[in-house]
Amino acid sequence: MSDLKDKIFALDIGTRTVVGLLLGKEQGIYKIISSQVITHNSRAMYDGQIHDIQAVTGMAEEIIAALEEDTGYEIEEAGIAAAGRALKTAEATGEIDFSRKKKISSADVRSLEYAAVQKAREKLLDEGMEDGQSGYHFVGMTVKEYRVDGIFVREILHQQGRNIEVDIIATFLPRIVVDSLLSVMDNLGLRVSSLTLEPMAASRIVIPGDMYNFNLALVDIGAGTADIAVTKGGSMKGFGMVPVAGDEITETIAEKFMIDYHQAEEIKCRLEEDENYRVRNALGSEIEIKSEDIRDAAEERVKEMAGLVGEEIKRLNGGAPRGVICIGGGSLIPGFTDKLAGYLKLDGDRVGIRNAEDLKDVEGRIDAIAGSQMITPAGIGVMADSAERDEVFIQVEVNGEMISLFALQEPEVKDAILQADVDPKQLRPRPGRGLTYTLNGEVHSIPGEPGDAGRIILNGENAKLDTQIENGDVLEFHPGEEGADAEAKIGDVFDDEDFEAKKIIFADEEIVLEPGLKADGRRAGPEDELQDGMEIEYSPVQTVADAVEKICEVEISDLNNEFIEVKINGEGSYLPRSEIVLTDGDNPLDLDEEITSEQEIFLDRRGPVLTVRQLKNFLQENRKGITIEFNSSRLQLSKPVENIRVNGSEQEEDYQLKSGDVIEYECREITVDEILKHINYGISRDVKDEVSIIINGSEADFSSSVSDSDEIEMRFS
Repeated sequence: MSDLKDKIFALDIGTRTVVGLLLGKEQGIYKIISSQVITHNSRAMYDGQIHDIQAVTGMAEEIIAALEEDTGYEIEEAGIAAAGRALKTAEATGEIDFSRKKKISSADVRSLEYAAVQKAREKLLDEGMEDGQSGYHFVGMTVKEYRVDGIFVREILHQQGRNIEVDIIATFLPRIVVDSLLSVMDNLGLRVSSLTLEPMAASRIVIPGDMYNFNLALVDIGAGTADIAVTKGGSMKGFGMVPVAGDEITETIAEKFMIDYHQAEEIKCRLEEDENYRVRNALGSEIEIKSEDIRDAAEERVKEMAGLVGEEIKRLNGGAPRGVICIGGGSLIPGFTDKLAGYLKLDGDRVGIRNAEDLKDVEGRIDAIAGSQMITPAGIGVMADSAERDEVFIQVEVNGEMISLFALQEPEVKDAILQADVDPKQLRPRPGRGLTYTLNGEVHSIPGEPGDAGRIILNGENAKLDTQIENGDVLEFHPGEEGADAEAKIGDVFDDEDFEAKKIIFADEEIVLEPGLKADGRRAGPEDELQDGMEIEYSPVQTVADAVEKICEVEISDLNNEFIEVKINGEGSYLPRSEIVLTDGDNPLDLDEEITSEQEIFLDRRGPVLTVRQLKNFLQENRKGITIEFNSSRLQLSKPVENIRVNGSEQEEDYQLKSGDVIEYECREITVDEILKHINYGISRDVKDEVSIIINGSEADFSSSVSDSDEIEMRFS
C-alpha cells in the first residue's frame, strides 16, 4: 500500500453522519481524491458530543478501510474538529479593588479580564455543566463593558480609580468533547495531524483570509443545531449555538401531514424542486402533498428559527454584522435566508448560501451529501494540510503537568495558567493578617505586611501574563507569598506625649496624674501586646475637666462650672452661677483649658449667686472684714453691706444678675453695741449706765464706731 505523503485525511464526526475525506493538493488547489459517508444507525452522537466511542470507532474504521481500498493509500494520521454546537458561553463580571486611587495599567486590565474568565468558568460549575473545574477549555472572550468606580468607560487603560470592573462573554469547550475525539483517534491508531473547531474549519475555506477583517457571521445549520461564528478585526470574535435547526422543520412536516420522519426529511430536502409528492401517511392512505402546502406549514417554524439565529448573531457581535454566510443542509430550507436578512435588517444580498461549487480552492464533490454539507469536512482537511496548518490546539507544561488549550488567537501565559485552574488571586501579593481594634469606641486597623507578587517562569526566564507561548513551552507558576502578620504593642498606636504624666496642685495638695489605659476592661500599659479585636479605653489628662474627673471621680457633666463676669466697686470680678466653680485661686478656669504641670486648681463653693438677694449675702460673707480686740479677745467682724446698686440703680432683690453688670455697694460702720450682739453679750439699759467703753485708751460709748485693729475695753463701775 502506498504512503500517504502529500495527501490529507480529514474525519468529520457529525450528529447524523461520519464523513471521511482524502484530499490531494496541486498548485494550491485541494482536490477530493475519495470520500466516504456513513449514517449513524444508532444515536452515538448527541449535539456534537460522542456518547458511544466504540460505535464511532467502528464507523471510522469502516470509512478508513473503504478509502484505503479505493485509493491504495495507507492512512496514518487525520485532521479532526470539535463541533461548534458543543461550545458553552457564560457571562461574568470581574472586579478589582485597589487600596487607593491609581492609574490603570495594562497589567491591571489583564488581571481584571483573567478574573472575569475565571468567574465565568465557576458559573458553568454552578449551573451543573461540568463535573470538575478542569473540564473546560477556554476558547475566547468578548468584552461587553468596562467600568471605573462604577462609571462606564469605553477604554479602561490609563483611567484612574479605586475600583475597576469588566463584563464579558466567555466561550468554553468541554474537555470531554476533545477527550472523546482523541479516544477515537487512539482506538484507530492514528496520529492527530490537526485539531480545530468546526466553525473555524468551515470559515477557513468559505471566508477568504483577506475578508477576515470584515464583520461577517458564518451560520452552519445542521440537523439539531445552528452553529454560529463571527469574524471581525482579522480574527474570530465569538462563537455561539442555537438549539433549533433542520429537524424542527422535518418534525413540523411529519406532524402536519401524518407521515413518518424519514419521508418528511426526504420531502424537506427536495422542497426547492417545487413539485408535488405522493406518500403514504400513518393511516396507510396514499396522499398527494403540494410543495406550497409544505412551505405554508413550515412558515412559522422557519420564521422562529431565523429569529433565534439572528438574535444570537446580534448577541455575539453586539449588533447586526455586515453580512451572513450560511452553510449546512438546513440553510437550504426555503425562505430561511430571506427571513434572517429581514430580522437583521440587512439587504437580501447580504445573507447568502455557500455551496461546494463556490469554493475556489477546493475541487470535487462528496456524492452522498449536499454541496453545502461538504464545506465543514473539506475545511477540516484544508486546516490539516501541514503547509497551511495553524496550531489551533497546543500543549504546554505547567508546573510539571501537560495542559492542552485552544489557541484561536496568539496564546499567552494567562491562557495556560487559566487552563491549569490557577486562581487569579494567587498572582497577587497576599498581605499578612492585620489587627483590628477599637479605641474609645472607634474602629482602627493595622495592616499586615504586603507580601510578594507571584512569579511566572517561561522556559527558564521571567514572564508576564501577556507573554506569548508556543506548543511545547514549559511554564512554572509560583504563587504570591503571604506577608508577615501585623504585630504591635498598645503604646504603638499612641504618640509618646499621650502618656506624659501631669503634676498639679489641687486644693493646696500636690497630685501626679497619669492617663488612664484599659484593654478589654482591664488596666493595661503601653508595653502590653495589642491583640486582634481588643477594645482599648484611653482617658488622657489634657484639660482641667480631665484632671477634676480623675481626682474627684465625678462625671464632668455634673460640674456646670458656670459663672458671670462683672465689675464690683470698679474692679473686675466674677460671680459663681453654679454650686462649684473651678479657679486658679483668683480667676475661674475653663473646663476645656489645657492643663499644665504645676497647674493650681481650687474649688469655689460659694455659689450660686443669681439674684441681688444672694449677692448681698455673697458680699457680706466674702468681703474682707476687720479684726479687733475686745477685752483682750481677738474678733473678726464683717461690716454690713448696704445700698447695693446694679448698673447705677437699686434693683429688686429678685433681679437676675447677668454677665457685664456693674455692681456698687457700701459698708456701714460697726458700733460697740453691734459687737455685743455679735458675741451674744446682752446688757440691759440700766446696766449700760454703769459700764464704761474705752477704745484705744479713750473713752467712748455703745454707739461709737470701731475700725480695724481697734482695742476695745468694757469696764464696770
